[in-house]
Amino acid sequence: MKRHIHLGVTLFLAMVIVIALRMKTNKKAAEAGDGIVLELNTCCENLPEGFSNNQKVANDIYSRFLDRLIELHGVTVDDSVYTVNGIRAEYFPPYFGGAYINVEGKLIVQIVEDYYSPDYRESDWYNSLVEMVGSEEHSCNS
Repeated sequence: MKRHIHLGVTLFLAMVIVIALRMKTNKKAAEAGDGIVLELNTCCENLPEGFSNNQKVANDIYSRFLDRLIELHGVTVDDSVYTVNGIRAEYFPPYFGGAYINVEGKLIVQIVEDYYSPDYRESDWYNSLVEMVGSEEHSCNS
């Protein structure tokens, strides 16, 4: 019985410490659907100069990209097919290999190898991507 009390007290204290540490961090969080928490890093000493602004711009660009795909194809709620943000995989452009935000907070759009060439900025797929996200200034800078 004493062992159970010690275990309960230990778990309770651990939970209090975790909650206190979470409350002490200085991050802005926005609640999204389905209990997902999105955090925008704004107060970390080890972030490169301009990270927060770059991350915001990168998120805005990627959101415009996804919004455009939803405008074109709608949202799928069928759990039997693979989707990204409700967008079926086959509705992503064939040149699109994925995207992520790098350590500088910039959006990196991965391009399928067959679509890459040194003069990619002259290609139809690149112009299509620029049109989808709104402008070349805030899109695929190399």
